[in-house]
Amino acid sequence: MLSEEVQACISDYSGTNVNPQVICCHRYRFIYVRIAKNASTTFSAEFVKDRYGGEKTSYSDLDDDIKEKYFTFAFVRDPVERLLSGYHELIIRETKAPFDTGDYLDIEQPYGRLKYFLSLLKQCKWDNHIRDQLAFLKNTKIDYLACIQSSYEDVAFIFKHLSMGAVPEVGRRRTRIQLVKQEQDRNRMQLAHVFFRKDLDEDLLSSVSEIYQMDVAFYQAVLQARADLLGGYRVD
Repeated sequence: MLSEEVQACISDYSGTNVNPQVICCHRYRFIYVRIAKNASTTFSAEFVKDRYGGEKTSYSDLDDDIKEKYFTFAFVRDPVERLLSGYHELIIRETKAPFDTGDYLDIEQPYGRLKYFLSLLKQCKWDNHIRDQLAFLKNTKIDYLACIQSSYEDVAFIFKHLSMGAVPEVGRRRTRIQLVKQEQDRNRMQLAHVFFRKDLDEDLLSSVSEIYQMDVAFYQAVLQARADLLGGYRVD
């Protein structure tokens, strides 16, 4: 189902590869590839329910026969939004580097700290939350790439393709528990200042696009391929 452009982006990727964690479901014969900061926790929690019987493992541990025959999919996200989400995640987890270094702590303005963080990314992407999405896909056999921004529509398409029955609400509505947790996380990040795409000036957007150049081209190719494939497909 992948377009030639998307396949070329994956094949041409030359960065560090990741052996991704996956959910393998023998009942419906699918493999869900987890990409960090792309709602992987939410979807993993759904696919391991008794209804599906999915099992957590790594892609490299799967038999080649399963990799070849099972329908394999993943969710991708706008690289800028994903980077900012990854930045927040690292702050929440209080990851040591670079947040306990003098160079970082000496910068008082949150915007300046974000700029310093991006300068470090140009040298090394040291955590899965900020590595390229392509790094999770390079050595996988992917059949379909869905988008977080339209996750419910994509989940519905996948469920229909695999004859999995009723589509869960995952990706459509957030529960009260999720909203409370989101508010708690927001409070914890007050000092870090939550950033969104709209908060970035042209220079920072350009810097992110440069750092994630291959991911940006890949994401645009996925959006086009998805539009061509789904066409007028809609979910009520």
